[in-house]
Amino acid sequence: MCCAKKVVKKIAGEHTKCCITNPYDERRDACCNKKIIPKIPGRSECCHGRMIDPRKEFCCDFKIQKRKFGKSTGCCRLGLWKYTMYNTDSHICCARELRPRFTKYARRHEREEAKKRISCCNQAAYDTKHEICCGLRVHKRKNRAERCCGSRTYDRSRYICCDGRKYRFNRKKLVEQRGNTYCCGKRKYDRRRA
Repeated sequence: MCCAKKVVKKIAGEHTKCCITNPYDERRDACCNKKIIPKIPGRSECCHGRMIDPRKEFCCDFKIQKRKFGKSTGCCRLGLWKYTMYNTDSHICCARELRPRFTKYARRHEREEAKKRISCCNQAAYDTKHEICCGLRVHKRKNRAERCCGSRTYDRSRYICCDGRKYRFNRKKLVEQRGNTYCCGKRKYDRRRA
């Protein structure tokens, strides 16, 4: 498997995860602030070196805080050392600004759709159903298989992107290659041979 552009051994089979360049067993440990630490039951997220319960707690402003808006609690960086919690159902944080996801006159079904589809790209809000953000630029989507490769788009059903470099799959071996080709840095590799 590949950890930070370095091929390493899977120490726990399918349960092996990366903590920077070090592999660890996700059933026993967690990666928190670039360190492997033992898991604590019910505490599955990291906040500045401590594990927290994401159902009740939230990491914002470099502190562990109670979730003010339940599952819809977000944290927006407004300035160099200024953060605020906000409701992700009604607002979006783009380029250190809180912006409404919809106008106050939007109908209920329009609000539900906007919550799911509006995202940020650099300083602009964009519609993820019709557009894609690559390298801080918004591009019109051509199809559902389109993904980013650096600042450009590519069709993931025909290519693989490794660290900004596109590789085309061989048409005759398309299905076989798609399922077994992975990246390690800018290089592609066949996981059956690595």
